[in-house]
Amino acid sequence: MFDNGTYIKELPPVPADASEFEKATALFSILYYGNGTEVMNYRNGTVALFLNGKFQSYLVPPKSFFITMTLV
Repeated sequence: MFDNGTYIKELPPVPADASEFEKATALFSILYYGNGTEVMNYRNGTVALFLNGKFQSYLVPPKSFFITMTLV
């Protein structure tokens, strides 16, 4: 933790048997600021800004999106 209340949480790597969805959306780390801002770094290179738990914007947008469909 830093003097200004900022701290970083690093997450463990995705297990080899994880689903494609889990691999596509896995977090690498979260940077927490004392004012309620969170910067989430994803393993696919995406970086997103959240304020009080709500998505605000991409700092680095995703290169692609993962979509699941169930055909009936």
